[in-house]
Order: sequence, then C-alpha cells, then structure tokens
Amino acid sequence: MAALLFSLLTVLIVGVVVVSLRGDDGPGPDEARLRVDGSVERTAVDGSVETLTSDTTVAFGDQIVVVDGLATVELAGGQQYEVRAAPTPSELEIGAPPRLIAGDVLVLAGFPAQVRYQSTTVSAMGAMKLVSGVPSVVSYAGRARIDGAGELDEVVGLRQVVLTSSAVPEPLVYDGSDGWDRRYLSEAIAFGSRLEALARGYTADLGNNRGRSASFYEAVVPALAEEREFGSDLLADREAGETIVGAAIVVQGREGTFRERWDNVFTFREQGAAWGLVALDQGVSSAPLLDTVELAVSAPRPAPTASTTPRPTTTTEPARPTPVDPPAGPTTTTTPPPDPSPPTTGLLDPVLDPVATILQDLLGIIGL
Repeated sequence: MAALLFSLLTVLIVGVVVVSLRGDDGPGPDEARLRVDGSVERTAVDGSVETLTSDTTVAFGDQIVVVDGLATVELAGGQQYEVRAAPTPSELEIGAPPRLIAGDVLVLAGFPAQVRYQSTTVSAMGAMKLVSGVPSVVSYAGRARIDGAGELDEVVGLRQVVLTSSAVPEPLVYDGSDGWDRRYLSEAIAFGSRLEALARGYTADLGNNRGRSASFYEAVVPALAEEREFGSDLLADREAGETIVGAAIVVQGREGTFRERWDNVFTFREQGAAWGLVALDQGVSSAPLLDTVELAVSAPRPAPTASTTPRPTTTTEPARPTPVDPPAGPTTTTTPPPDPSPPTTGLLDPVLDPVATILQDLLGIIGL
C-alpha cells in the first residue's frame, strides 16, 4: 500500500511539474508572447483598445502599434520578431505568419520565420528586416525567400531589394544611426570608414593603376607574391587605393580560389558596397585587414618599372658639371714666364718733352 501511495504521489508531482513547464514554454498555437520595452497599443479582435507597458499574451488577429521603444513577438514555433517606434511607429497584426501593416519588422529567430506585407510573403533564414515605407527586404545574414514579387525569388545576406517585379538585389546600404544596422553591422560600420579613408589617401598619392605592374602591388602587399593566380591581367583601370584595399581583403579571405575571391570582392565593390561590407561578405576580420592595408600604405614606394613613365623633375638651378680629374702621367714643372721689361719711355715723357723744347729755345736767345 505504501508503495502504491508513493507511486501515485510521484505521478501527481510529475504531472504538476509538466503542466507548470508547459505553461512556461511559450504561447499556445493561436497566440503570441508579447514582450514590451516601452509602450504598445493593442487593438483586440473584438475592437477593444488598451495600452500595454509590460509583457503579456496576445491572440491571433490582434493588432499592435509600438508607440514607444521596442516590442518582441514570439510565436509557439519559436519564431521571433521585433517591431519599434522609430523612425515611424510600427504596426503588426499577430498571426502565423504576422502581417506588417506599417513601419518595419525585424526577424530575429526561426527557421524559417515568415512575415507578410500586402501580397508578398518573405521567409527568412537569418536576420532580416522588412520595410514598408519603400517596400523592401534587407538581409543581414543568411538568405530570405520572397513570394509574390514577380520573378524576384530571394536575397542573400548583406544585400537588399525593393519589392517590385523588376528589382534586382544590390548591396545593403547601412545607416550608422539605425539601431538594427548597428546591431548586425557594427564592425563593418566601425572599420569600414577607416578603409575608405585609406583607399582615398593612397589614390590621392598614386592615382590609378596605369603603369603599375603586378610586381608593384606584390611589393606593397607581400602576400600577393605567394599567389600563383595573381597577374597583371587582374589590374583593371581602377584607382590604386581601391586595388590595395581590395587585394588585402582577397588575400585574407579563404572561400573559393584566389581569382574567385578577386572577382567577388571587386564585383561587390563596383555594385556600390562599402569596403566594410565587402570585408564582412568575405568573412575577413577587421584587425588583420587593417594591419595589411596600413602597412601597404606606409610601405616605401617601389621604383617605377620600365613601362612606367617617371614623374618629371623640376629644378630652379641648372645642373653643375662634375669636375673631372686629369689623367695620370709624368709630372712636369712649368717655369713661369719672366717679368715683362720696363718700358723704355716713361709715362711722363709725353708731358715733359714740350717743356724741354721751350727751355732750349730760351737758352739760345740769351746766348747760353
């Protein structure tokens, strides 16, 4: 009897624990857990309106407007979404998937986590932002599949696309004042500006790639000398600073062959990607990349190659000839010429001669 009572008691305790755990696991199948960091206005399915400032459970069909701060919506399947009050109050209809009515929504977790906007459904496999102002999808990581926007079917990480049938994905354009951009792209934003400045400085010093051989870049980025696939055919007519920064990213990368990385780096850059974003796309860490670029910028300039026209030199004085020593030979002694003989006629003779003539005449007159 005691064993039976113990068994019943054990079952009862386990049942209570299971019920308690189920209650803490998350929302039910037709509801969502709402976490509020600020202020949210909820309009229930029955039309009632209330202001929420703490966590609660909301039902499918309820609509929420984030008046202040942030709010996180979690579904029973583990999908998580974040909506915010700035730059404009975001409005979301709770459901599976949720429907964005106004503002922005950020997909935080879930595989995949779907969200709708008008007739378009986006399935995110990674962090993704859906914007309603100019309807667009911004993929921070992974990829997002798009249904209902013509032939457009997906956008991969670090790209964005406007939700029109003719749009094509392009590099993500980040905003340093946007909280979501800073959350996922803080490193790219921080050291990207440094890379941009270094590229501009090197370009101002050297100009474009014309006349710059492969050996020139191997001298300033030594890792290029170890790449068999690197050659002059890769040096397009781009600015020298662009080549230096791009080459530094390529040699730090590890995905694909050297030439594949070279093509990917410069194609993404030419599409408009910031250097920090290009580095992030290649999985390159900021510290070693900055070291490589800064060493390249500070390295001594290699001498121009034979194909390079040297810069003209301007001088304000004519070049002085270098003295040439006389050829070696027997030593000869040169006797200086004798002093010139004194003149036979004095310097005062032209003055004294007339005086002497006059005296002689006078003496003749007086009979002397």
